[in-house]
Amino acid sequence: MPALLWPLYSVVRWVFERLRNVWWRATGTWHTLERISHGEDYDHSAHVLNVVGRFKLDGVASANFLEDFILVHDCFAHPACVFEDDVSLYKLTPTQLIFVQCPGKPAPWDVKAFPFSRIGQHKRAKSVIIVPKWSIVYLLEETGYAKSYKEQLVFLGMTGRCGSTLLCQIFQQTQNCVAYSEPAIQNDLNIFGINIESSNHDAMKYIKYSFMLLCKPVKGREMAAHVMKFQPNCLSFIQCLQGLFPDSTALFIYRDIRGVFRSFLNISSLFPIVVIFVALSLVSDKAYYNFHVSNGLRPPGKREYFTSLQKLLTQRESVISINFCLAVSDYLKAREQGCPIAGVRYEDLVAEPEATLRKVFQHSGIPLELVARGLPAMERDSQKGSPLDQQRLAGCKAAQLAHELNEKHRRDVKMLCQALSIPDMLENEILPGTLSTLGTYMI
Repeated sequence: MPALLWPLYSVVRWVFERLRNVWWRATGTWHTLERISHGEDYDHSAHVLNVVGRFKLDGVASANFLEDFILVHDCFAHPACVFEDDVSLYKLTPTQLIFVQCPGKPAPWDVKAFPFSRIGQHKRAKSVIIVPKWSIVYLLEETGYAKSYKEQLVFLGMTGRCGSTLLCQIFQQTQNCVAYSEPAIQNDLNIFGINIESSNHDAMKYIKYSFMLLCKPVKGREMAAHVMKFQPNCLSFIQCLQGLFPDSTALFIYRDIRGVFRSFLNISSLFPIVVIFVALSLVSDKAYYNFHVSNGLRPPGKREYFTSLQKLLTQRESVISINFCLAVSDYLKAREQGCPIAGVRYEDLVAEPEATLRKVFQHSGIPLELVARGLPAMERDSQKGSPLDQQRLAGCKAAQLAHELNEKHRRDVKMLCQALSIPDMLENEILPGTLSTLGTYMI
């Protein structure tokens, strides 16, 4: 249904914005926006707009866009308004930051209420605040915020369908950590084309400042850490971010590939964006890849590389294994290059939660006395409130037996592992650097 409503919403928004822009020109709002775009009027450079309509094709998988909302002008405010607790970063572009204001509770990053931060932001936004890049840089340097920033950051990479949301909820359950579950800024980094070799000092400073505003101190609370969960396709950014935040730590949670494969197939029908992916894959590889890029699910300029991996596959469903194997490859490369990232097995977390969490918290620089506070999160459905909660998934269970890795799928996985020079993930279930109750696996 959302895929069918999307074109209708797009037409309504397009017509509304054309009429709105005419009104803005008549009232002088447009003139003020032009002055701000030229670096003038810092004290009123934050454009505040009220939300009067909203629609998002896929709250879980797609990137955030300004077009997710229908907006009307409210006022021009001082950019310091983005420091408020109820204001959170919604989108990063090369020229501006887009924030949403969500008054009251639950907060959009409350993982218990919204297993994916972008869902909470889109559902609860009352207003949108647009601030240009030049104003953000000046704000953080003028106030001393950038120089005095001391928040502890934990970057969490994963393979997908591996218990990463559960781990976020455990951190948040301690009440001394804020967890950001797949914020859309990671998609924006893909769209932005950022990589670890980037030598553009201004761009990297802008990204650093953006993350500082995403992971803000919470007034009245002493925070042990801000935990940010990344999608599988964004794991390579963790190295880049650790270069920007040298005191940060990183984790990589994964699960046996058989469970990941089965789980992804069970939920694939619940993602509206998957319908479009499948349709485009039947049209052309270029259209299929470009749609991934536009949603920040693939980096630009690497279509031939990803297409070459897809051509290794004999079964369409095996494309699920590409993200898994690429995430493992990025994790292993990060370790080889000296990145202080540790692995966490979902199977260990379930079998021995307290002992495993003590290792995880110790690695992350979080006080061990908080482990006991986090354990109750193990008893809840980590996806409750999202399109992937257990009640919705119940309808997918009937087909589960057909979603096992058959011999052809297994052969595809082995070819991918060989092409990416990673261990055979059907035979090697434990990766180097994995935390365990016995220490750290160094195989």
